[in-house]
Amino acid sequence: MRCPRGVVLSLATNAVLPLRQELARFDVETEFIKFRRTLRRMFMTKKVGMALVLCLVVWQSSTAAKGQTAPPFWVGFGTPSVVPPPAAGVHRAVNLTVTSRPAIRRGTYYDHVDLYTQWPPSDITSPKSVAVASEEYICTRNGCGGPHFVWTTLPNPPNTTANSTPSAVGWQNHRQVFMVGADGNLYTASSDSNVADKSVWSAWTSLGQPPVSGGLCSDPSAALGLSTLDGISPARIDVFARDCHSNLQHISYSYSSNSWGSWEVPAGSPLISGSPVAVSLNGLAKPDGSLHVLVSDLNGLVGEASCGGDCNNNSSSWFYRSTGLQSCAANLSATVSHIVINSWTEVALTWDCAQTITASQLAAESFGSHWQPPASTPATGRPSATDGDKSADVFFTDSNGNVQLRVWKSGWQPQFASTVGTDTFTGSPVAAVGAYPNNNWIVYVFANKNDGSIWYTTIAGNPFSV
Repeated sequence: MRCPRGVVLSLATNAVLPLRQELARFDVETEFIKFRRTLRRMFMTKKVGMALVLCLVVWQSSTAAKGQTAPPFWVGFGTPSVVPPPAAGVHRAVNLTVTSRPAIRRGTYYDHVDLYTQWPPSDITSPKSVAVASEEYICTRNGCGGPHFVWTTLPNPPNTTANSTPSAVGWQNHRQVFMVGADGNLYTASSDSNVADKSVWSAWTSLGQPPVSGGLCSDPSAALGLSTLDGISPARIDVFARDCHSNLQHISYSYSSNSWGSWEVPAGSPLISGSPVAVSLNGLAKPDGSLHVLVSDLNGLVGEASCGGDCNNNSSSWFYRSTGLQSCAANLSATVSHIVINSWTEVALTWDCAQTITASQLAAESFGSHWQPPASTPATGRPSATDGDKSADVFFTDSNGNVQLRVWKSGWQPQFASTVGTDTFTGSPVAAVGAYPNNNWIVYVFANKNDGSIWYTTIAGNPFSV
């Protein structure tokens, strides 16, 4: 009878460290299924002894899942290219964007996970490009496998370089990424293949810039709207950015007309600072068909521009309101979360100047709804949030470099606060939720270490769905 690989290694060498290094190379869920089968065979054949006891002890100390005491293991997958180490005293941060494209085919769950970044990091003066790491995470009733990310760097458009953190959307086999170039234009590239190779990506297409001098001066934020008829087919893509005169700018693509619209400033929106955040679920617009974008005005007050239908000024569809949040350096994040079946709420978060993450959510779905009074929890970095199944899972890096998890459900739930593993990082984490068997879900969390290398872990389960 065999213990899971890595456990054999540990027992043979009588050392726990080699086991932990080996465990970082394979998927915990898959090995747990194999281990359970091994135990069953051992009991059936009555071959239970000290080796089994040792396997159980080591395995239990290495299990990684939300709600369990053992921390998840972080797995590194390098950098898009070799870069020199940061200078002494420099904390290298790599700005990341992640999307997950869940699909279910014949009882098998596929999560196509794509991670995007501007590369090389900002502390290196070399020209910047967009890099993407992709992998397919496959789950069946017998367990899960992957992901094992592979990097590729997309060639820049002619005569310009990447000047922003990219934003992306994806569905089924389609991926689309957006970036602001050094020339102030918005660019997009797409792929209809899940292969992690630059040859499957289109060349960059320019979507131009607003009719104001200077072009765009922030990161873009994109959201995909699916058809309200089938909830699968794409209906529109909306992209937001701040121009160099502090206006919120919006442009959209309609699949019914197969064309991009014109740039516009959503009616009622104020002058803003920082980058806008399209409120989305893994790049998708809110499931009720409405579109929402969070902005920080010049006084740090966080507001929301929302619309339904055509989402343009010609149809008078924009509506602006305050969330009651106060930001610091426009550090915004947001997600939507389903609170009951087919009912969704919007959660907005900001890292304020008092070193806390402050959150609020809509009390109802309609445009006449109001934002709940905000509540805060101590934090030391910009938050990232994703749908946690009846809650919002919020991640940030603390002052020690550890990634922290906090849970929001109509307020902070301190009983579920936890540290995600023991590794330390210098950049803010990002997270995305994917599909999982038995109506469950899995969250992918990414962060970078000071050498610029990217690491990930997965968290399965949710306290509110048990």
